[in-house]
Amino acid sequence: MTMIWSPVKEEVFRFEHNFCVSAGAGSGKTAVLVELYLRFLEGTLQGQGKAPQPPLAGEEGTPPPACHVLDIVAITFTEKAAAEMKQRLREAIEQELRDSAARGDEAACRFWKEQKNDFSLAFISTFHSFCRRILREGPVEAGVDPTFSVLAEEEALALQREIVEAVVVEALDDAISDPDTPLGRLVRTFGLRGGAFREGLFERLLSVMNRIVNAGFTIEEVLARHASVPPPPSGEATKERLLESFRALVEALAQARDDPKGSVALRKRIDPACACLERIEREGLTARRVEEIRSFAARNWGKGQIGRRRREVKELAERWQVEEAQRLAHETLSVLLSLLATIAERYEAAKSEIGKLDFNDLQRKARDLLRDHPEVRNEYKRRFSRIMVDEFQDTNALQKEIVYYLAEDPETCAILTAGQRDTSKIRLARRKLFLVGDPKQSIYGFRGADVSVFKDVMAEMERTGLGKVVYFEENFRSQPAILEFVNAFFGWCMGTQPPEYDFEVGFGPADRLTPHREAASAGPSVELLDLSAGDEERETSKPAAERRKEEAEAIGRRILALVNGPAILPAGGGELRTPRFEDIALLFRRFTKVKTYEQAFRRLQIPFYAVKGSGFFQCQEIYDILNFLKFIRHPGDAVALAGVLRSPLVGVSDETLFWLTRPCGGGRIPLFEPFLVDGDDPRAFGRHPSIEPADRERLEAFHRFWRRCRRIKDALPLAELIEAIIEETGLTATLLTTFQGEQRVANLRKLIEMAREFESVRTNGFVEFVQELERRIEEKPREAEAQVHTEVSGVVRLMTIHQAKGLEFPIVFLPDIGQPIGKPLPTLLFDETGALLVTRVEVGGKQVPLAKELEEREKRREIAESKRIFYVAATRARDLLILSGERQHAHAESWRKWLDTFLEEEPGLVVRRRLSPLVPPEPRPVLYDAIPEVRQYRKIPIERLFVAPEDPQKFQVAARQAEQVLRNALYTVSPPASAVTTTVTALNDYLNCPRRFYYVYRTGIPERPRKIRAFQFREEADPALLEEERLDPQEQGTLAHAILEKIDLAADHPSEAIDELLRGRGYSPHHPDIREIKRNVLAFLSSDLGRRLRSLSWVRREMPFLLSFSDPSTAIRIFIKGVIDILYFDGRAFTVLDYKHTTAGEGNERVEIYRPQLWLYALAVSKWQRETPIRAQVKFLKERHAPPVDITPTPEELATFERRILSVVKEIGWIDRQSQYTRTPAQENETGWRKVPPEQCL
Repeated sequence: MTMIWSPVKEEVFRFEHNFCVSAGAGSGKTAVLVELYLRFLEGTLQGQGKAPQPPLAGEEGTPPPACHVLDIVAITFTEKAAAEMKQRLREAIEQELRDSAARGDEAACRFWKEQKNDFSLAFISTFHSFCRRILREGPVEAGVDPTFSVLAEEEALALQREIVEAVVVEALDDAISDPDTPLGRLVRTFGLRGGAFREGLFERLLSVMNRIVNAGFTIEEVLARHASVPPPPSGEATKERLLESFRALVEALAQARDDPKGSVALRKRIDPACACLERIEREGLTARRVEEIRSFAARNWGKGQIGRRRREVKELAERWQVEEAQRLAHETLSVLLSLLATIAERYEAAKSEIGKLDFNDLQRKARDLLRDHPEVRNEYKRRFSRIMVDEFQDTNALQKEIVYYLAEDPETCAILTAGQRDTSKIRLARRKLFLVGDPKQSIYGFRGADVSVFKDVMAEMERTGLGKVVYFEENFRSQPAILEFVNAFFGWCMGTQPPEYDFEVGFGPADRLTPHREAASAGPSVELLDLSAGDEERETSKPAAERRKEEAEAIGRRILALVNGPAILPAGGGELRTPRFEDIALLFRRFTKVKTYEQAFRRLQIPFYAVKGSGFFQCQEIYDILNFLKFIRHPGDAVALAGVLRSPLVGVSDETLFWLTRPCGGGRIPLFEPFLVDGDDPRAFGRHPSIEPADRERLEAFHRFWRRCRRIKDALPLAELIEAIIEETGLTATLLTTFQGEQRVANLRKLIEMAREFESVRTNGFVEFVQELERRIEEKPREAEAQVHTEVSGVVRLMTIHQAKGLEFPIVFLPDIGQPIGKPLPTLLFDETGALLVTRVEVGGKQVPLAKELEEREKRREIAESKRIFYVAATRARDLLILSGERQHAHAESWRKWLDTFLEEEPGLVVRRRLSPLVPPEPRPVLYDAIPEVRQYRKIPIERLFVAPEDPQKFQVAARQAEQVLRNALYTVSPPASAVTTTVTALNDYLNCPRRFYYVYRTGIPERPRKIRAFQFREEADPALLEEERLDPQEQGTLAHAILEKIDLAADHPSEAIDELLRGRGYSPHHPDIREIKRNVLAFLSSDLGRRLRSLSWVRREMPFLLSFSDPSTAIRIFIKGVIDILYFDGRAFTVLDYKHTTAGEGNERVEIYRPQLWLYALAVSKWQRETPIRAQVKFLKERHAPPVDITPTPEELATFERRILSVVKEIGWIDRQSQYTRTPAQENETGWRKVPPEQCL
């Protein structure tokens, strides 16, 4: 069948110019790439090709150079795209060979056979693969090891992390004596390590280093740029003027004291001003005092001379704060860049030592090779006659340089030095370069992609005449009604005029998509699922999690309506068919909340497949194999053994697990002991009469196989050992009978391949692999689950928008479009000019912004990319596009906000489909009550724990869920190490209740919240807050701590400041619990202690520490981590203050609960300040008018307590090894665990 190409595409095939093609979504650019590649080859075979071609520049009448597969470079963005392009070209070449043979054309047969034979060596690859290839061809010129290998992304990250931590810790050793050094301030600001929702100093250094390299710069270039910037002025002159002006203001206020015409408000300011001046004269004009002056002068008060003085004071205070912030920022950057230079030097040395390069090295060294060695560049220019780049919108400046060097005019050779990035000096050859992409689909900014590169190339080609810019407007994918919406909405959203910033993309007339398909039905093909019921205020105040559950249910019901509804999808021949599950895809911006939708689909029995970008190392089947390997490595690992026995690998009952710890002779033994004794021993499981015969048979088979594995583990290849475990236990057959069993089996096959690859580069394969697997499970890296099928049949697909790029689906759902856009500007920012910036600095307790214009620019950048992501998502739909998600914040930027505003002007392009919320069934009792029995390995009678539904199938689902909870809980602890790290909170919990410690810190089972928020639907807002909607005590305490950490203690209007902090964290100040927290915090700030804290010059909040000491009787090194709420120095003693959002209880009973925690804090401070007295106090915030409770230990008590802590840590280690815990009953009022008799406590 002959393809009919549009005139624009035919012009491209003639290739009379270099081309830069802006190809709209669904315009068939991949087909054009393949066709153009073939026509290059056909042109060589047929002389001048299918159409007359002009000569090369400066060579009148000279035919174009011959073009074979080895003369063409075709670069794509992903390995998958490169493989698909190779496959299509290979099939096309084989077809040409068959056609030539059928015609009897011997010359053509020889030509196409030659192309087929050479095709395996064709340059069709990603940028990284292409760069690796040319580095291998010129290792001497490139300065690389000829036998180099490439670090995997995870390996490179682990090596970087190791070096970063080592360099920072070394630097801290030099700065530890002075916490006010720039490095000390950085550690105080960020902490060393981050958590789930924030980055520590280690992570920030890694992030900055990778951003610098991704932008094509080196650390040396950034360091040189910083060194060329003179340091900012000290600000001393401004401070002197400020002090003079403030004295003048105080004097003017003092003169107005006796003025009868003066206002009462003005006279009230005299005493605070005089007191402030006295403190300044006594302590000096510190940063905190400057902030006090600024706050004092901030309000619009005073007239005449006093008003002028006040404004002058305010301006000078703010000016000094900015100058001081700039000085501190310059110091901070100097330290950071020094650290980065050391890190980069050690990282390069480490890679050189092992003969490896990372992905950034491949591109940077390839660019340097082409730039610095003209003879190498000229060789590649002569060698490659055509350069083709797909997805050019996702490239960066470094990749553009590489392309331009390859496409340079053979008659010229531009000389650029290191650091020069002006590619305008490179003159392009004519009829050599083909670039294709779509600026509107540039969505990989987080990987370093820069859409301005594509825009610059378009402008250069039009300006210089060395190329031509064309647009592919025809869309072969979507219904006309979808394209009508896309053209109208994104023309309105992106704007038809040239954008202000280079990272913004407009939507001009040439970007409008022209439909190729005919409409399958009349009317719009875009829907908006609306659950708001017309009450927008109520919807925006509803918790985001509740709204998302309602939305997931609505999407599930809409899917069921589609697959059970009328025929709406084209089936060929003008016929229509009913949608199937495999026609539907849900595209997410992020996968963080995908579990909500998965749970809804399970409830509605909708089959689905989550194309996950991460989560491989969190799969239960990976845990199960790891547990088996750990028990092979260490037979005393009872937790790993329990995980194996209860998993599908063995599959014994909970009752059997219990009896394994209760031998025939009585007493109690560790779970692993029956597997280490002879069969005649009373402890052997084969002699226990209470173990059921079926389970005994399973245990005997497992025991035989485990002992065999122990013998052969070092002789058998690791991949074969895992295969043997899977085969011997029948795990594959078992998993295939479970939900998503095929996926789980595919994950096991992927684990085997990972083991095979791991063992190929490691010597001590088994031990190192187990350790590596443990590390990855703990760190949760981004590793996708195994791909089961190229096209998944019979299921709804869940994937991210980035994963869906390049794909299309008959029906596309875009959920959660009300999610707000925008995040705070990072404190450390590397911009495209090559400058590292500090965007804000704390001066005197106030965050001083230093980059307001840059903050606005970065906000615009994020919004611009979000618009492009929306465009990519919307253009994946062929026949129906369905949008859903209510606004989370009324005024925040979001896709839903843009859509609502647009629909006010164009309401006819989208169908609003209103769905009323479902009323769920009565909630079943939660699993928390089952946990004590589960942890004792007793068989769980599921009937007692769940309200058995009428449907037996649903009851079996509930039973499987209970078993899954147990399996997840069993993977917890590793064997003890020579160093023990714990936290103050964990030790305090152990000293108060060992049983609670075991559940929370060893099994990972969460505590039962006091009030479980029910999932409820109500047609109208209930004025009385339901009990299920109250904040649980832990959440209240966390929020109170967050407010007291962030609020300015010297704020003039703390109530307004608290409201601002609450809104920033997504809480309504009108919530009853929030009002209570606010009242408690305000009472603390206005108390004698609060006022005293404002007057002190040395106050530290949320101060982290690491307490280290050794056990003299063993080689164990003990580290205790903690964070002190407030530590202040009043000139006589250091005071540790901890606040609790509760009461002291009857007879101050809670004081004793928190005493170990406060004494640990005091112990940490005493190690730092050995000569200064230490006080310890706890403030119960709900007792608003009560002073803090003093629980200061004497030196003798503190020494005794230190010895007690050492013994406790040793005791915990012994208990972990023996799997036994003290029989102490739980304290129900504190832990939330159900109270049981002591003999039932593990």
